[in-house]
Amino acid sequence: MRATRGVSELDFQFEDNWEGAKAAKILRGAYHFYKYRHDPIDQAHYFLSKVKIESGDLPAVLDIEDDKKTDDSSLNKGDIIKGISAWLAIVEQETGIKPIIYTNLDYYKRYIAYNFPNHKIWIANYNNMRGVKLPDGRTWSIWQTSDKARCNGISEPIDFNIFNGSVEDLKAFCKE
Repeated sequence: MRATRGVSELDFQFEDNWEGAKAAKILRGAYHFYKYRHDPIDQAHYFLSKVKIESGDLPAVLDIEDDKKTDDSSLNKGDIIKGISAWLAIVEQETGIKPIIYTNLDYYKRYIAYNFPNHKIWIANYNNMRGVKLPDGRTWSIWQTSDKARCNGISEPIDFNIFNGSVEDLKAFCKE
């Protein structure tokens, strides 16, 4: 579930969703929407001030994609990669578990491919129905196949994701 964006935006439903998932004993995870022009250290600290990853939770997720408000084409690729790296390192140090990187294929090719080899990848790709092939040969851990799925009890369309492994693998994916 989305928790934060940038250095000051908290999803208005996050706290209810986070606590509700815990009360319902549903596996839960939180993500931060990365804003390229905001300080990555401030973004990491803001995320950590709003989300407490506990035993049994999924690792934190860093969402790297177009935020539709920022043209990233004018930014230095090296600086973006350093910023992503800083966010990941701070959150890992604080939570005790390596964050997951969520992105689409375009942004994977731009910023993630051949970088961050020890981080699990959650890839969004709605066009390839046979499975995603990452350009650097890595294997995805989670594949978001659609943003138009339906679920009983939820009126709006939701994302549909596939985990690349067994239920035991998914449990091992979580914080101890």
